[in-house]
Amino acid sequence: DGVARTAASGLIINDERVVTGGTSPGAADGLLVGVHVAVSVEGAAEPLLDTRARGRPIAWVFGKAYAPPVCEGLVEGVEGLKPGAKRRLVVPPSLAFGAKGAIFEIGDDAYAKVPSNATLVYNLEVKSVSPNWS
Repeated sequence: DGVARTAASGLIINDERVVTGGTSPGAADGLLVGVHVAVSVEGAAEPLLDTRARGRPIAWVFGKAYAPPVCEGLVEGVEGLKPGAKRRLVVPPSLAFGAKGAIFEIGDDAYAKVPSNATLVYNLEVKSVSPNWS
């Protein structure tokens, strides 16, 4: 693991693999971003969601409205990353789902519940960044 740093927002970032150079863009507004994540409540033994286990990453258009399991802290933590980058994020409730918590689909008719005021841990790998989403 790399050295963890804390952003001004309170997000804790630990880079495990940094990708620089190449022709692929980094995650930025308007690009389709695909990310494998294992997300868990801090201190929990089992992840709420592991996209590798279900066989497909989560994807969203960066800078657009997003839905669980994508939260503000995940967006902040992925911004600028290129495919192949790996990072661990510790997302405080203010950047996760706050007092409301969240429920998101993890498979066919299966759902995970994020408790209110939960600190989340995302272990992620950026799989793709592409302008071709429309």
